[in-house]
Amino acid sequence: MPFKYYRKESKKEWGSIIDGDISFDQIKLGAILRIADATEVMARQFNDLINENKRIKESLEYKENLIVTLRRSNASLRGHIRRIKNS
Repeated sequence: MPFKYYRKESKKEWGSIIDGDISFDQIKLGAILRIADATEVMARQFNDLINENKRIKESLEYKENLIVTLRRSNASLRGHIRRIKNS
């Protein structure tokens, strides 16, 4: 007797006869497995979005810190230029 996969068999049309080897419970199991696979794909996409959001927040925080640092540096350089002009 050939080995039959529940997922593959559950994708077949309901009206077809498949050697009588696959029972209704096995078809239901295959359908549940396909639903589980689809749920895992959705969860993977959700996790990818969470990771992307985290990466963007870290990048934003880094750039905000860089802006603060550059503003302080510019203020310091303006002060040095002003002292040089006044001396």
